[in-house]
Amino acid sequence: MDFQPVIKVQPPDFSGLKEVFQYIDSRQEQLNNRQQRIEEKIDGLGTQLAQMKTEVDTTEFKRLSDHTIYEMTQQIRYLKPPPIVLKIIIGIAVVALLATLAAGYYIRDSREWKESSQYWYEQSQLQTQPKTNKKAR
Repeated sequence: MDFQPVIKVQPPDFSGLKEVFQYIDSRQEQLNNRQQRIEEKIDGLGTQLAQMKTEVDTTEFKRLSDHTIYEMTQQIRYLKPPPIVLKIIIGIAVVALLATLAAGYYIRDSREWKESSQYWYEQSQLQTQPKTNKKAR
């Protein structure tokens, strides 16, 4: 049995395909050339930047800053001590604070003793009253 297709289709026409590939190839070459020129410009800018870079000698600044720090530490060592009047005022304030704390503690302690002694005094008065109430005949 011999097979025959039902629909007969013409083979595709590839005649214009060669022109399309040539156009794509030319565009690709143009893009490659453009990219190469950009890379060359970037490399040129990098070398220009490296040539323009100038170094700064910081040894003088370092020496001056070290000297300044040294002078500041020397000045701090020679600061005047506080005057004697200030020392006396601070001493009096500390003594007054300690005296106030001691007085508060003493007052609190005396109030506790007063309350407890009052309680025991009342207890003793309650026990002695029934004994003294005897009538003489």
